[in-house]
Amino acid sequence: ALRPCIDKEATPVMPLRKKGRPRKDNSAGSSSRTIS
Repeated sequence: ALRPCIDKEATPVMPLRKKGRPRKDNSAGSSSRTIS
């Protein structure tokens, strides 16, 4: 249940973050998602 949830959230969140702020969002998102 955790794997599909992260995959589905990572897909729509990645493009949204890249358009918004790829540096701050990407760093925080990548770290948060990797640790989670």
